[in-house]
Amino acid sequence: MRKITFDELFEEANQEKIINIPDVEVVIEQLLQDDEVDEEFDYSNSCRKKLRKIVSLFNDQEFLLYGTAEEIHNCAVPFARVNMYDCACTILKRGLESLEGSVDLLADYIRYGISCGRYAECEEYFLRLKGISKSQWNWRAFSFSIDYLLDKVNRTNGIKERNSIKRTANRLADEFISIVGKDQAYFDKAQVIRTFGDDNEKTEETILLQGIHSLKVAPRCALRMSDILFERGEYREAVELLKKCCINAFSPQPDINGSYSFLLSALSKTSNLFSECIDRDFADKENIVMDIYKDFNTALEANLNSTYEQTANTAIKIIEAQTKYEYPYNNIDDQYDF
Repeated sequence: MRKITFDELFEEANQEKIINIPDVEVVIEQLLQDDEVDEEFDYSNSCRKKLRKIVSLFNDQEFLLYGTAEEIHNCAVPFARVNMYDCACTILKRGLESLEGSVDLLADYIRYGISCGRYAECEEYFLRLKGISKSQWNWRAFSFSIDYLLDKVNRTNGIKERNSIKRTANRLADEFISIVGKDQAYFDKAQVIRTFGDDNEKTEETILLQGIHSLKVAPRCALRMSDILFERGEYREAVELLKKCCINAFSPQPDINGSYSFLLSALSKTSNLFSECIDRDFADKENIVMDIYKDFNTALEANLNSTYEQTANTAIKIIEAQTKYEYPYNNIDDQYDF
């Protein structure tokens, strides 16, 4: 891709009456990179204002759109990542005017559209997507359609319509597993069951375990199952599953939140330790405590959100007070008390 600035993009667009999507991608990426290092916020010259100005080009039918479906998808995704879903939808809608059968663009719209309340258009594009053969669907089409249905049921009061959505969601989830058969497919099926209840005696847990046992790599299923085991007090089993989740942190594009995986691992090991040491005698448990501290340190270094960070800091202080083993890292925040 060639280098082009924000001002150059608009100058060329106005002269040629063309929106060149690869150029837009370059400018968006640069704006977001600059925003990460911008310590002083000035909305008049901010990244978000410039991003919205870029989107205004897509609202103008005078400009022709030059780009493939994949390039339009790549152009919309950064807006969704910074919660500018309305902007992402504007880009996608313009793309769908000429690429009306694009599975990716239709799927993207119904996913991002529910986040900015564009329900009528979501339904229109969902019905259009349903008219395309499932053999042409990819993971995004299945997963985002299921997300849409699970959101739609929350806006539905009628039992008849709710049951119809349930049947559609279960059918799509089953097709997702049979056609794509990846971790996301089993995770989404489990999510459908969690929302609507058992499906032919299948439970959320049985589907998660099916995914874990059927696939070599199933971090989403493993992490959700670990949450269930932790809530049930089966800490040893949770720790074993979480080993698979923590490995996913080394993927170029992790499927799950690696920092949360290490946090849950630390909490599971801590709960197991305290449940076994009823007498609170930790004299020979230094290695176990240090292993727990290592997981907490990894979680904190991997940028936990503020709520989880507080959980980690509080847990570390309690462990120090109870075991008398000092936390050996310097990333604990003293502002959190217990």
